[in-house]
Amino acid sequence: MFRVTRIVRPQRKHDIKLLMAAVVLFVVPNLASPQSNDSWISDQFEVMLRSGKSTQQRIIKLLPSGTKVTVLEQDDESGYTRVRTSNGTEGWMLTRYLVSSPTARLQLPELQTRLFNSDEMRRQLQARVLELEQEREALQTQLGRTETSSLGLQQQLDEIRELSSNAIRLDGQNKRLKQQLIDNERQIDDLESENLEISTRSDREWFIVGAAAVTVGLLLGLIIPRMRWRKKSNWSEF
Repeated sequence: MFRVTRIVRPQRKHDIKLLMAAVVLFVVPNLASPQSNDSWISDQFEVMLRSGKSTQQRIIKLLPSGTKVTVLEQDDESGYTRVRTSNGTEGWMLTRYLVSSPTARLQLPELQTRLFNSDEMRRQLQARVLELEQEREALQTQLGRTETSSLGLQQQLDEIRELSSNAIRLDGQNKRLKQQLIDNERQIDDLESENLEISTRSDREWFIVGAAAVTVGLLLGLIIPRMRWRKKSNWSEF
């Protein structure tokens, strides 16, 4: 059976803080990572882009702080680097005014934008966590209903099994009672046949007895008068 684990709010806040820290640690540095040949003008008001590798060379352009340039060539002996601006202007400038990542003034707007996006992400995560909590509560409610339904179905199954068991027992009893009824009917038939035979034999015997009685009566009716006549004859002789 499934179990829904309760979401602990302090752990959720802690996870969000970890997520924010991960954004700051991994996303922000990636914003500042330059391409292999890109450099930026350091925090100087303006840097002179010259036609050659010395202060005697003609100034081509003044590059403000934070300007992105592409490094073309670097001369360590003179301390100058040849660069190209975004509009295609090429020239030489002092290497010490170049940095490998955008200046803090340039990074600040991006960081502010990223921070705003992070806040928006945090709000979205909070809204998502709220949705997940609501879904969890709905699942818990559904789980409770499912468990109740499962319990009811189990009870119905037990009742059906009990009824089936009773039906099997009743079927066995019914078969035994039917067999007993058949046996009783056979015994009744046998008794009726025996009774009929006894009744027939009794009638026959009574008939024989009656006939014998009639015969004896007739014989006595013939013999007794003669006996009386003989007695009278004997008396007359004396």
